[in-house]
Amino acid sequence: MKNSRFVKIGLLILILVFATGLSLWIGIDFAIRTLILVMCVDYVLGLSLAISDKSKHGDGGLSSHIGYKGLVKKINMLLLVGVAVIVENFLIGMGLHVKYIKDIIVIAFVLNEIISILENSKLMGLDITHMVSQALKIFKNKK
Repeated sequence: MKNSRFVKIGLLILILVFATGLSLWIGIDFAIRTLILVMCVDYVLGLSLAISDKSKHGDGGLSSHIGYKGLVKKINMLLLVGVAVIVENFLIGMGLHVKYIKDIIVIAFVLNEIISILENSKLMGLDITHMVSQALKIFKNKK
């Protein structure tokens, strides 16, 4: 089956509707809001890089295919968090005292997004890791 633009748009709409319904059902706490925020920052930085032809994907230019893949990846991450919430609630309902399944998954995804943000920042000319290491050296020398 050929991947047409309509199939991709339809799939994206279906995933968004499902993710929205899931988020309304499970609720959005601080951890999930934080994840959504860093996802948005990463996506906007990726778009900025693509517009300026510095993207780390493909030929460096703006690509709807790569943007679509990025959105689907982020939506799938949120769906996995939703599944973790459901599993956690199920286990708690069964009498097991398991409370942090969702939080562990959210932390892993947030760290992944932060790494991507740092990579994108470096491609934009802001080497934050270098700045942080220099700040730590200055702080260490002042002790």
